[in-house]
Amino acid sequence: SGESSTAGTYSGGNLKSVVDEAAGAIHLQLADSPKFGNVVINNGGKISGLTAGTEDTDAVNLSQLKSISDTVDKGWTLTASGANGSKVVSGGAVDLKNTDGNLTISKSDDSNDVVFN
Repeated sequence: SGESSTAGTYSGGNLKSVVDEAAGAIHLQLADSPKFGNVVINNGGKISGLTAGTEDTDAVNLSQLKSISDTVDKGWTLTASGANGSKVVSGGAVDLKNTDGNLTISKSDDSNDVVFN
């Protein structure tokens, strides 16, 4: 309908109007790195100044991704009677073995339970 809203706060910092008298036209030019509040778009090829997303549909920022990565990278520690600890990384595997045959170690495919007999 050609109508526009005049409600809200406006800034001319991202737009420039250029009059082309020969063509009888007015051109609007958008800044290469427009800024909206503290958010800058194309600030060296990136969007910067984002706060942490809180909703499932929000974008996440690098600090949020690093936090998850740091947690996942910690893995967990495997010990035997509290000694000889070794790090098991995310996605790593632990294989339980018996070298002298005095125990049978078993685990079913559908459970994380390990049985020593």
